[in-house]
Amino acid sequence: MTRSRVECLDGLRALAAMWVLVGHCLLLTGWRVPILGEPDLGVDLFIMLSGFLMVFHYQLRQDNEPWQRPETWLKFWTRRYFRIAPLFYVMLFLALALGPYLYES
Repeated sequence: MTRSRVECLDGLRALAAMWVLVGHCLLLTGWRVPILGEPDLGVDLFIMLSGFLMVFHYQLRQDNEPWQRPETWLKFWTRRYFRIAPLFYVMLFLALALGPYLYES
């Protein structure tokens, strides 16, 4: 049986996401904490792990979804859209609604 998850990488991606969040909070508040105060490194780590996991999952599905078929591309982009878009639009709404208040703070 082939495993479809790499649990330790989920934890590392969560830590990278928290690093980005804390790093941006530190930038906004002016506090200085070595390493954590550089959210660009957390972004790099998160993107690298995400890219690895995308290729890993593609290789698990390559027999059922060959990359050369247009249906595979459609399935890929549909999955990506519905994974990212809902949270993006919720956060966009919150940013637009609360942005002026947060900026004044």
